[in-house]
Amino acid sequence: MICSIVLLAAASVFIALIKPVFFRREKEFEEYEIYPEQEPVLFEFVGRICKLVGTDPPDQIVVDPQANAGATFASSAFDKRMRLMIGLPLACSMNTRQFAGVIAHEFGHFTQTTGMRLTYLVRSLDNWFTEAAVNRDAWDVKVEEWSHTTGAPFCYIFYLVRVVIYLARYILCLLTMVGHFFVAKLLQQMEFDADRYEARLSGSKAFAETSRRLRLLGLCQEKTLDDLDHYRRMKQLPDNFPALLVDNEKHIDDEKFREFEKELLEQETAWHDTHPSDRDRIRNAAQEQTPGTFQLEYPASLLFSNLGALCRIVTQRAFQQYFGPEFRAGEVRNTETLIRERGIRRNEGKAALRFALEQFCGFDTFTLPREKLGTAINSEVYKKETLERRKYMIDNVRY
Repeated sequence: MICSIVLLAAASVFIALIKPVFFRREKEFEEYEIYPEQEPVLFEFVGRICKLVGTDPPDQIVVDPQANAGATFASSAFDKRMRLMIGLPLACSMNTRQFAGVIAHEFGHFTQTTGMRLTYLVRSLDNWFTEAAVNRDAWDVKVEEWSHTTGAPFCYIFYLVRVVIYLARYILCLLTMVGHFFVAKLLQQMEFDADRYEARLSGSKAFAETSRRLRLLGLCQEKTLDDLDHYRRMKQLPDNFPALLVDNEKHIDDEKFREFEKELLEQETAWHDTHPSDRDRIRNAAQEQTPGTFQLEYPASLLFSNLGALCRIVTQRAFQQYFGPEFRAGEVRNTETLIRERGIRRNEGKAALRFALEQFCGFDTFTLPREKLGTAINSEVYKKETLERRKYMIDNVRY
């Protein structure tokens, strides 16, 4: 009996360890591969940057709708092929100097092939232990259920299994923390090295400007993703997700963003961070003290043959993955129209607020700076709608 209990407990621990192998997390958005015949200027641009950085060009270039970029192996750590991932919002909002710097950063990782292979393997093990130590799954739920529903004395066997699993998880947590410490230190150093490549190409000052733009685009991405469910309920999903993401930059409060940025720039790199803090990265790039070898500042969208069409293709595929089989193409609308209508509604709201302040609070809104008041889309429409609303509010005011 005792031997059976020990064997069952050992088997439970073994299953808890190996189950992360069979449960992989899917990527948030599927990547879309592009080819030289589709985007010849982009591939030529990328090839020239490769020569400046001193590395081989990527074997694959893929795009997705997120505000980020990345360099990975094409399939696994044992694959010699390298893949460059470009987030389309970067192409929509950056100039060529900033865009080149981001790509140079990723090519800096291409020069770290041995380090990338090592971190790929170590991070896989780190994720494996984290999954085994922290996350619960159907097996854990089932054992807990059996311990409550099975009659004595067999229920004690399942209670013992739960105790053994919990003890094993505490040990795994300690091992995970130790492993994560070394992984984080290695990844931080790799990021510093890649940042130097970016600074040398685009310049130390441009590096700081690009870092700020990436922070801003990150906030815009959070807001846009938060709004997706609302847009879908209204059957007004954008057909160009990156364009809507970039447009949200106009609606980020400058003062709040400066406060957010100040907090970020005051943060130090923690021991468990896989990426250095913005402050440490900008300081590291500033040590290069270089104006950069690439200083052309044209819209990065010029590097693509038809960026809008590419964004719409990627958006359609992303929505199919994000919303699943129930997604319908009829829920999608032209993004330019959505942006224009959204701007009109915001301006209408600002006009109504100005009217309310002036009529009911005795506050002279015309003493405020114009940027605080907004502007009308069309003066005649603005005048007509304001008069109608004024009449409605006067007719319905309570004396």
